[in-house]
Amino acid sequence: MIQPYQVGEVVTVTFTAVVAATPDVAGGSYTLALSDDVHLDLPLIADGEPDIDVARVTPADGQPVPGQIWADQLDREWFAVVGERGDRDRAVLIRAEGAETYWRDVHANRELGPIRLLRPAPAAGGE
Repeated sequence: MIQPYQVGEVVTVTFTAVVAATPDVAGGSYTLALSDDVHLDLPLIADGEPDIDVARVTPADGQPVPGQIWADQLDREWFAVVGERGDRDRAVLIRAEGAETYWRDVHANRELGPIRLLRPAPAAGGE
């Protein structure tokens, strides 16, 4: 069993959660879902505040898959393609100008993220 934490002890708490509701900017809070049964209301925080690190993990629309069109926060379009190793789960994004990067790098970028899905991949047969 873990020993109780001591008053004055410094700890790091790390968890991955889903933003479960639209942030209440007026009220200064948002709700995170740690599981189906556990929700946590937290004050609005920004990455870079003292001792707080917030990292984007997966877009709200899910992980990009080849054939989809995504947009960054500058409204530039990115086309998802199969990664260099042929792994569909490691899709890369390519802009019309030829810039290519792993999707997580665009999504997590402070100026470009989060990315959002513009168009799903075409159905089999091009429909």
